[in-house]
Amino acid sequence: MVKAAAAVESASENRATETLLLKTSPNEKGKKGSSKEDVQENIETPQLVPSTEKGEEAPYSKQRKKNKNRSPKVKDAGQKKLLPPENRDADVATTTNLVADKTNLEQSAKKLTNGQSASGTARQECLEHDQSIVALASMVRHIEVQLKQQQQQSVGRSLIALEDIIRQAETLDLELRDLETEVNRASVTAEQMLKHQQDDVPPQLLLALEKDKESLARGYEAARALSAGILQSLKDHKESRKAAITAEKMRLEEQVEDLLAWLVETEAHMSGGMLGMDNTDQADTEVHCDQQLSLCKDLQSALTARSNEVNSVAFNIQMFISEQAQDLAPQQSRQLLRQLQQLQRTFHRALCSMISRTNVRA
Repeated sequence: MVKAAAAVESASENRATETLLLKTSPNEKGKKGSSKEDVQENIETPQLVPSTEKGEEAPYSKQRKKNKNRSPKVKDAGQKKLLPPENRDADVATTTNLVADKTNLEQSAKKLTNGQSASGTARQECLEHDQSIVALASMVRHIEVQLKQQQQQSVGRSLIALEDIIRQAETLDLELRDLETEVNRASVTAEQMLKHQQDDVPPQLLLALEKDKESLARGYEAARALSAGILQSLKDHKESRKAAITAEKMRLEEQVEDLLAWLVETEAHMSGGMLGMDNTDQADTEVHCDQQLSLCKDLQSALTARSNEVNSVAFNIQMFISEQAQDLAPQQSRQLLRQLQQLQRTFHRALCSMISRTNVRA
């Protein structure tokens, strides 16, 4: 019993020593030569006992709380490591199920997004195609308006101007023909969209697409017919204009030739008549002179009567060359001018000769 009491007392002293060592500062720990009696004295001194009156806790108590807080974590970790195989398999299965559920949710969300995107794409494609059809119809109408303008500008124009207008009309007709492929492609695409209607495309948009497609087809056919008609009309107008110019030129040339022929005939008649009177034996000289004078006056009156016609032909030829200078070839204008000058010289010579003879006979 005595040995047991001594052992208990020794254990108490050891615990007191550990407590004292925890409370001492680093400087006090570094001191040498501390004896067991000093330690015992410190244990028995009341000043070294921590005071709890002000609500403060001893460092040792704080340390115990920290260790207490930490210990469950270590215990839990150990428990996790020491879980039986059945529990670990259950945790793995649960984790796998969660991952599978998450994957299914993501796939469902992706399908929904793709469905919405496809829906929006179909509606957008239908709208864009309808807009392209409207743009094609606008281009067709623009070409049609230009063709009508060319037809209006052809009225009263020269042959050169008509040729330029026809070239522009042919260019417009070629542009219209080039649109045929795009118009057909747009119509086929619209037919496919209307045939395979999708629920997400609004009915109003489909109705507008159908109307615009039909309007484009009708407008294009009408524009083609109009273009062919205007182009043929312009060509016919050019040919008629060319024929009118040729006919006017021939008419003027015939008038000049007729006047020249009459003048030649008149000069020959005057020369022959004078010569016949000179060769006739007549006793009365006064009678002979009176006959020559009468013949000269008659020829002079005829020339004077024809002078207005000659002046009118000359004026018409000059106006014709001035107005149709762009349509006449240079040799045609020169030929008309030479014929007119010949007529004027012949007429002037005949008139002057007749006047002089009349004056002599008078």
